[in-house]
Amino acid sequence: MIFVAGLLVSVFLIGLGMGLWLSGQPHSYAAILAGLLINGIVHFFFWEKFWNLLKSLRAR
Repeated sequence: MIFVAGLLVSVFLIGLGMGLWLSGQPHSYAAILAGLLINGIVHFFFWEKFWNLLKSLRAR
C-alpha cells in the first residue's frame, strides 16, 4: 500500500514538473527531481523487500 501511494505521489510530482516545464515556469525541475527521488526511495525499499523474500524462499 505504501508502495502504491509513493508511486502515485512521484508520478504526480513528475507530471506536475513536466507541465510546469512545458509552460516555461522556472523551478519546474525541482518538482521533477522530487518525484524521481520519491520514486527511487519507494523502489529501493520495494526491491529490498522483494530480494529478502526471494532469499527466504530459497533458504527453505
